[in-house]
Amino acid sequence: MQEEMAMRICPECGRRHEERLDACPECGTSFEPEPEAMPPWRPLANVYRAPDEIAAIAVKYVLEGAGITSWARSIQIPWYDNLMKFARGYWGDILVAEEDREDALRVVGEYLDRVAGRA
Repeated sequence: MQEEMAMRICPECGRRHEERLDACPECGTSFEPEPEAMPPWRPLANVYRAPDEIAAIAVKYVLEGAGITSWARSIQIPWYDNLMKFARGYWGDILVAEEDREDALRVVGEYLDRVAGRA
């Protein structure tokens, strides 16, 4: 019985190729994930609802400093000039891997306490 080879589909041209390839031999598109890309099979948890982009960047920076990888998910729509922020009342969310949720909530809580002068 012949072992099946793992295959992947090029996101640019749609051709099937061996999974071991780093780029599509047909069109040259790289198969490397983007640095901020999160594998879809890894559950995420929301640890902070950011009122604006500056707050999101600050919390993301604090989490990264604590060794916790995080992602900012904005609800803003390009060209709508913060319409969604006004409609929903916030800019977006900071997400972490589910297994980092408790540590991230502790780190974010400590940071927010320091900012508010409670620590």
